[in-house]
Amino acid sequence: MEWEEIRLLEEKIEKVFEAYNKIKEENKRLKEENENLKEEREEVRSRVERIINKLEALGLD
Repeated sequence: MEWEEIRLLEEKIEKVFEAYNKIKEENKRLKEENENLKEEREEVRSRVERIINKLEALGLD
């Protein structure tokens, strides 16, 4: 019985490690996606600011 309990414990530990690694990979992917979205947002903000500046220069504010 003791060996069976150890085997079951090993299986549970393996499942925990697998879940941990999946979460770790997902976290890495989400961080990369977040960085890309921040860069996109900054690009859009810059473009909008340039357009506003051009409109102000034309006196259309």
